[in-house]
Amino acid sequence: MLKNSILKHKNANYVFVVILLSICFNIYINFTAKPDAPREPFESKPVTKDSVELSWQQPESDGGSPITGYVIEKRDSKSYTSRWVRAEQTTDNSTSAILKNLIPGTELLFKVAAVNKFGTSDFLEMKKPVTVKSPYGRASVLVTRLFLSSFLYFCTNSEKK
Repeated sequence: MLKNSILKHKNANYVFVVILLSICFNIYINFTAKPDAPREPFESKPVTKDSVELSWQQPESDGGSPITGYVIEKRDSKSYTSRWVRAEQTTDNSTSAILKNLIPGTELLFKVAAVNKFGTSDFLEMKKPVTVKSPYGRASVLVTRLFLSSFLYFCTNSEKK
């Protein structure tokens, strides 16, 4: 019974009262462990054509020690042989991160784990792959080209006057 309670409440303090031959004393025990996994929702949104922002919720339990950061890993969702590789390691307890220098058009899966001084939690894995793309879509490229063409045309014609 006590073991199940301890596993459920890793960061709880327990006081045991021991009575031994008419002598009573207290034993104070603080159980600490690695944190629980981060919680849903685990979401993404595009930032630029080669970066995404990931966000998640804090773990239910920090294991009795403050969260010192998060580990984020990625892998190609279309390759069955691809391995998880470290994409980012944060050094604070913020529950979001921007991953940069990703390859546009790739579909990636992400997972995140919490870290405290006792270890790294299990990972929370994203359920659906994320396609790395511009948040503005293809139209932004066309508008930029149209604007530049018009600007260059205006500049060359203004020099002839």
